[in-house]
Amino acid sequence: MAKRLFFLFLFSLFLKGSYAQAPKDNFTHYTELDGLPSNQVFEIYQDRFGFIWAGTLNGLTRYDGYEFHNYFQDIQDPNSLLIDVVTSIFEDSDNELWVGGIGMISKYNRDEDNFTNY
Repeated sequence: MAKRLFFLFLFSLFLKGSYAQAPKDNFTHYTELDGLPSNQVFEIYQDRFGFIWAGTLNGLTRYDGYEFHNYFQDIQDPNSLLIDVVTSIFEDSDNELWVGGIGMISKYNRDEDNFTNY
């Protein structure tokens, strides 16, 4: 009888463990209300410094884990983005950050916090 109770006890522990829920992944969803330039994001990239870059329908953003810094086209400034639609982000072997969109490619100048357009 004692063996039977012991096996029932072990079996109940097994069943209890099999019904436990797995831990859920935690996601934070950001929108324009949080500082994104657009809710339509085409590309996300993390650079070697840990910044998260997002190319959107309405500009580029850099996220440092606390706040967004947005970059837009400014026709008065030749060192701004050439256009606001950013569809690709890439860091080359020289650690230069490049962003591209429809008909444009720009290199981010980290020291000046601006762009060289090609």
